[in-house]
Amino acid sequence: MINIPNMLLIGATDRNVGKTTFACDIIKKFSANAPVVALKITVIKKNNGMCPRGGEGCGVCSSVSGNFMITEELNTDSQKDTSQMLAAGSKKVFWLRVMEQHMQEGVKTLLDNIKKTVGLNLAIICESNSIRKVIEPGLFVVFKKKDDNYIKPSCHDVIEFADKIINKDMLTHKFSGDLNRFSFNDIKWSYKENVTGIILAGGKSLRFGMDKSMLSVNGKSMIEHIAGQLKPNFSQILLGANEVQKFSFLGCKVVPDKNKGCGPLMGILSCLESSKTELNFVVGCDIPNIDMLLVRKMLRESEDYDAVVPTTDDNLIEPLFAVYRKSVINHIKDILYNSKKRRIKALFDCVNTKYLKMGKAGWYRNINTKDDYNEFINVLKKEDLKSGNSRNI
Repeated sequence: MINIPNMLLIGATDRNVGKTTFACDIIKKFSANAPVVALKITVIKKNNGMCPRGGEGCGVCSSVSGNFMITEELNTDSQKDTSQMLAAGSKKVFWLRVMEQHMQEGVKTLLDNIKKTVGLNLAIICESNSIRKVIEPGLFVVFKKKDDNYIKPSCHDVIEFADKIINKDMLTHKFSGDLNRFSFNDIKWSYKENVTGIILAGGKSLRFGMDKSMLSVNGKSMIEHIAGQLKPNFSQILLGANEVQKFSFLGCKVVPDKNKGCGPLMGILSCLESSKTELNFVVGCDIPNIDMLLVRKMLRESEDYDAVVPTTDDNLIEPLFAVYRKSVINHIKDILYNSKKRRIKALFDCVNTKYLKMGKAGWYRNINTKDDYNEFINVLKKEDLKSGNSRNI
C-alpha cells in the first residue's frame, strides 16, 4: 500500500454524480495557498480481450501501449475532466491509464514524475475509485446520488474504505457547505465532522506510576499529540479532566467530573452533557494513534445506535475508543446514581449498542506501562527510519 497523506481521492458510485465539479471547487479553494496537482487515474481491466469500460470505440484501453500510460493535460478549453481541473487552477494535470495488475508500478512512476516536475509540499486531487486498492490517501470521499443505492463495480470494491460518503442532490451543483469542512494542513487532508471529540484524561495512571497524558511523543505531550489528531476532524474538542488549569495550554474546553471518584463513566457523562453535538467520539489519553478511517466507519454505523464500540479479535471491547450519542446520558445517570455501578460495560447492556470488529489493528496501542511506552517510541523511530522522515510526496 502506497501512503499519500497529501492526496484527496475522489470516487463515485455512478457516472455524472458531480465529482469533477467538486474537484474543481476544491482546486479553486486551495490552490491560492499551496500548489495543487490534479490527477485522473483510469484502471483498465480487460475481460477476454474486451474493454469493459466504454464499449467499442471508447479508445481508453486500445490507446494504452504497455502496462500504463501517463499524459499531461495542456488544454484548458475542453470539457474533458482533466481540462476543467487545469482551468480551475491546478499547476499540472496528469492522466494515468494503467492495467489493473500494474497499478502500483503506474502510481509510483506518476509520483516520481510529479516530484521531478513540481516538487514537494503540494496538494494532490485525484479522481479514481479502483486506485484505492493500492494507495492510502489522506482522505477518500465518495459521491453518490441521493436516494440511489446503485454502486458501480469499481466503487463497490473500495467503498468500505471511504472516509466520507457525500449524498449528492442532483438538483444542486455547488458544495460550499461541504467545502468549508475540508482542510489541508501540514501536508495532509482532513474533513471536519459535525461531531465532538472527547479525550478523557482523568485517570490516575496507577499502573504507569506517573501522568501518562504528559509523556513525550514527537516532542509534544501525549495529550497534545492526541488533540492534534482530533482537531482537524471534529467541530468541537472537549477534555475530560479535573485539573482545569493544567490542561489550559491545549486551547480546548476542559470539563471536570460532576462527581469526582466515580471513574471514566462519570467523565463520559460530564463531557456528553457539555457537548454541542449529538454524536461524540470518546478516546482515552493513553491511546496515542487515532485511526480516523475506523472512527469515520463507527460514525457511519451509528445512525441507528446509541453507541458504537470496537472489539478486538479476542472479543475484548474498547469503550474508550468509541462513539456515543447524547441519548445515553439518562442511562448513564441511572447506572451511576441509582444502580451505583461504575463499569462502562453496564451502559452497553441497556442501550442499543453496535459492536464493530477492529480488524487488523497494528496501529492500536494502549499505553498502560513503561514497557508499553518504550515499545511505542521504538516503533515510531523504526517508522521514521523506514520512511526517511519524509512520508509525503
